[in-house]
Amino acid sequence: MNGLPALLDGLPGSPPPAIYPANVQPGPDPYGEQSVEVWKEGETDQRSILDKTRGHYLWLVTVTGDVTCDVTYGTKATRVIRGLIAPFKLALPGQVIVYARPNSPTTCKASLTLATGSGLAEARSIVDSTGGAVDLDEQAFSYFALTDSTLNIRGIAVVAPALSRVPLVAGSQLATGSGYQEYQT
Repeated sequence: MNGLPALLDGLPGSPPPAIYPANVQPGPDPYGEQSVEVWKEGETDQRSILDKTRGHYLWLVTVTGDVTCDVTYGTKATRVIRGLIAPFKLALPGQVIVYARPNSPTTCKASLTLATGSGLAEARSIVDSTGGAVDLDEQAFSYFALTDSTLNIRGIAVVAPALSRVPLVAGSQLATGSGYQEYQT
């Protein structure tokens, strides 16, 4: 024939067949993984909301709810992004573990699906310099000022008026003010 594998029987959107032909290797669950956690009044514990250990796939992680998350991911080395504020959507390679803490009594919904192509994903975490200068995360691609801020970017003092965005490089530091560190994949 044309050298392509034969199509498998079934309706679009139906579960994969129980038996695959010998030359077809099934990948991860095409329907992904979902989780729902509920924190009631007074509960403030951190919980694992997603944990996927298949290291050679690209995953799309989506989290909603009034929660702050720490995300651990990677293929050969472990990377950690701390303090992400939901809602966010990230495409991440390798093993993915997401821990969430409630900011108030809330319901957190999370999903993990196989990413089928590149796309823009964004997330953010709050940073504040009231306790002194703060090193910004090397994985953050920009800073969005909520208040008038001063940053140190490679030894250059940069003034960021409230509600402005400044691109970052590794080693950037927030000297004064508060805002969001923004991540993009």
